[in-house]
Amino acid sequence: MAKTKSILTQFRGVLKDIEKKVKEIRTMSAAFLRTEMAQLRDNIVTKFYSNSTDYTSRSMNGLGRRTGTAARGWRSKVESKKDVLTGRVFTHTPYADHREEKIIKSRGKALAIPISGGKALTPTGRKRYSGPMDSRIRNKLEPIKRKGKPTLLVHKTKGGRRKIDLYYVLVKQVKIPARMKNFDNYVNTRLNRIYMVLFGKIRSKVNG
Repeated sequence: MAKTKSILTQFRGVLKDIEKKVKEIRTMSAAFLRTEMAQLRDNIVTKFYSNSTDYTSRSMNGLGRRTGTAARGWRSKVESKKDVLTGRVFTHTPYADHREEKIIKSRGKALAIPISGGKALTPTGRKRYSGPMDSRIRNKLEPIKRKGKPTLLVHKTKGGRRKIDLYYVLVKQVKIPARMKNFDNYVNTRLNRIYMVLFGKIRSKVNG
């Protein structure tokens, strides 16, 4: 009988230790997720929204702000229901995942816009040069003025059969249409990293 009581006492002690460790893991996990979700929220704002209405101060993936309502609408939250811990980053602003339409105006004489299918772009649409003043092309470009239409910057080959390669069109302003921002890849990558780190912390706590 005494031996049975001893085993029960030990079992209760082990059970108490397990409950204590589970509580510590839950508290640690909640604190970690609160920090990481808040950081993810801030990173979304930084990467997808600039801090200025000036087009020269744009973010990595976004355009200059107008009212800033979309950027300010992002929130982070950690909830615990029925032993399930959930971290969320969300917004109630309907257009927060869209780039707003933007009109960029020239600060100098004109804006040089790469011509689609021209030599200033690669076949995949990436820029080959920093602009018309790029040292690789600035001495070979020449303008073609057109009545009632924007001026073109081109390269005319000399000798034999002449050929004109299109590079840029010069405009006073350009209108960038509104379009969806692609949050998915960035957010999914961040979430995978967050949960992998959290899993490692939980495993260390269990084994500790």
